[in-house]
Amino acid sequence: MRAAIHANTGSSPRYENRQPPDHTTMELNPHGSTVRLQGEQHLAMHDALGWSVRALSGTVWITQDRDPRDVVLQAGESFTLDRNGAALLTPIGRTEFRLQHACADRAACGSASGRRPWQPRSGPQAQTA
Repeated sequence: MRAAIHANTGSSPRYENRQPPDHTTMELNPHGSTVRLQGEQHLAMHDALGWSVRALSGTVWITQDRDPRDVVLQAGESFTLDRNGAALLTPIGRTEFRLQHACADRAACGSASGRRPWQPRSGPQAQTA
């Protein structure tokens, strides 16, 4: 799965000129990826259902599409993303967390098409930010 790390640019001149925000795309390993973010960054995930987030240090604020809850994790706490769609992980200060997909070690989690949830779709939908 690809995810994008964005710089929060709400008050910058770049935002006011409506230019696209700075971002870095990273490939998430379903067996586990460690992510380090600072207060001016956030991680945007698409098709986030089933990914587990474990805070290793600091605090991470999690929001999911169509979910009224805000989940805040501190070091040692974890949460599994339970909504199909996008999720936004925002650090409060310096934060380190681990992402792992629930289906990484279970063949039974594949869909009817045989595609694992973290594998890109084929065709035009495969484009990610």
